[in-house]
Amino acid sequence: WVERQHYEQKVQSLKSSLSEQVQCGKEISAEQLELLQRNERKRTESQELLDSMQQHLWSAAEIKVDLKTAFQKTASTITQGWFINTGAAVCSALARSKAGRSRGDRGSGSGGATASPRRQNSQALPPHPPEA
Repeated sequence: WVERQHYEQKVQSLKSSLSEQVQCGKEISAEQLELLQRNERKRTESQELLDSMQQHLWSAAEIKVDLKTAFQKTASTITQGWFINTGAAVCSALARSKAGRSRGDRGSGSGGATASPRRQNSQALPPHPPEA
């Protein structure tokens, strides 16, 4: 952007001085025209570079938004799965506890389920992603 601004100001200044020179009746030299053309070309090149960089920046911003959305959906899915799994484990533990109490009321004396729900469901959510 700074480079484009520099050449924009330089071209305007050159055009202004050449215009004044013509108004005073002086001729414009080939070197002055060449200098103006060279600076106009550099201004155009810097504008094209700026446009290209802005396009890349917008593309990167779009990718960032897409990645953020994907990560949010993934986290939501994992969280929902964890809650479903935890709810199922709690319901299962309650059912086993209730069944154990029913058996205990009948005189079995066993006292309930043999394994804790936490131990049975320890593989529901691994601590890290499985290795490939």
